[in-house]
Amino acid sequence: MMNEFHRYKECIELGSTPLSEVEVAAVIQSMLPEWAGRDYSLTKKNCCHYSTELAKRLKVAEVPAWVNKMARAGARLGLG
Repeated sequence: MMNEFHRYKECIELGSTPLSEVEVAAVIQSMLPEWAGRDYSLTKKNCCHYSTELAKRLKVAEVPAWVNKMARAGARLGLG
């Protein structure tokens, strides 16, 4: 939340992962092939989608649905 060019709405606590540091690193490493920058899509594969998937794999609380609400609305309209 240190980017001076972006205004953050809020910080959402998802809890602590039961995974070790080595396991967390392995999770992130395993996600690299499926989350390449060239595959970015504002409505189908954005940073919020990534965060949701990462939270699942880290076995923490779910990212609230409202976080990616705009992307879902855009996808329904056929945008992106």
